[in-house]
Amino acid sequence: MWKPYPIQNRISIDAMFSLFERYCEPDCRFLGEAHNFWECLYVEWGELCVSADERVYHLREGDLIFHKPLEFHKFYVEQENGADIFVFSFRMEGELSECFFNKAVSLLPEERACMERMIAYVRRMKPDAEADCENRKNYVSIFEESETFSQMLVSYLYQLLLPLSERETERKGLMREDAEIFKKAVQYMHANMNRQVQVAELSEFLNVSQSWLKRIFERFAGIGIHKYFLQMKMKKAVELLESGVRVSDTAERLGFSSQAYFSAAFRREMGKNASDFLP
Repeated sequence: MWKPYPIQNRISIDAMFSLFERYCEPDCRFLGEAHNFWECLYVEWGELCVSADERVYHLREGDLIFHKPLEFHKFYVEQENGADIFVFSFRMEGELSECFFNKAVSLLPEERACMERMIAYVRRMKPDAEADCENRKNYVSIFEESETFSQMLVSYLYQLLLPLSERETERKGLMREDAEIFKKAVQYMHANMNRQVQVAELSEFLNVSQSWLKRIFERFAGIGIHKYFLQMKMKKAVELLESGVRVSDTAERLGFSSQAYFSAAFRREMGKNASDFLP
């Protein structure tokens, strides 16, 4: 008698969306984005500053950051030598996926070796990849050129992610006064999402000038305070709508003066009608 032991798929990756490497020149700035899938940024060489919602990280060679779905993230390079990064995005489900929420980690030697093997495999599959005007080598075309590439790539990701889920990750915070102000400002917005927060109110709460607060948001978020707060509300609106909350109730919960105003703002920011997200 042979006893079968079922395979427990505690992490499942079933789609890839991006796969590229990029040399970021000094003063390079990526103004940011948010999407409904996971993304990882790995620093092969150099240093850069990465913001993920209200959190700000100073990443160095061998560091990896996870951006969860709908998280607004951006980065910029302050060092004079620039940085080499490798970026990949994917759809991940499973009970262990929560382990990677708000995570930035310095890879251990064996984890870094796994990452480097994955990168070497990707480069070997497309050695003639050329950099575009943004110094980016894109490898997504390999998914169409090879029948086994996607499964091989995901096998490397499992080898990397499963061990990471079993140990405490080291969070690398950028310990600077302006980063802490930015974090507290975003936390205040989260706590008051049911109404409109003005810049004057926010600066008074943080005991900083409005002009300095505006510069902090331009630096770490790449957008103004009002725009950032509106994007936060839109992300929360998607969560409410997908959970079955009516459009009118969603508008009320997020402090909009009317359903019509909310619907127009949602369509402008998200490119879809709010009702499209209802189950």
